[in-house]
Amino acid sequence: MVYLFEDWLRPHLRSGALEPVLEPWWQSFSGPFLYYPGRRYLPSPLRAFIDFVKTAPC
Repeated sequence: MVYLFEDWLRPHLRSGALEPVLEPWWQSFSGPFLYYPGRRYLPSPLRAFIDFVKTAPC
């Protein structure tokens, strides 16, 4: 058994590689939220992380 975000598992569920169990107890997750200062110049690692999160499939 594995407990991960449904979005990460969805391709494997569709292909039949994984079989869902205990679906009535699945928790919904509306996505990650990132709060950061709206300054013009952000540190490069934070800018890279923000760009990564924005392009990640939801």
